[in-house]
Amino acid sequence: AYYYFPNGQLQKIIPYDQGEIHGVAQAFDIHGQLIEEIPYVRGERHGDAVSYWKIDQLRSRETYKCGSLLQASYYNQSG
Repeated sequence: AYYYFPNGQLQKIIPYDQGEIHGVAQAFDIHGQLIEEIPYVRGERHGDAVSYWKIDQLRSRETYKCGSLLQASYYNQSG
């Protein structure tokens, strides 16, 4: 599924398979820059989810297994 800001810019891509989120969901800022990627397997977070303050500036990294958070690191804007 695709979601858009009121100005028409892409906001989110959420992949579905048989009614469940399955694949990598992505979110973008108003300028079209990738700000978040979250992997899903059959509706549950699974793998490394990352978010960014801006291009190549990591905001968070979270590791999930079957929907459970195993590990997380969070960063401020200066790293």
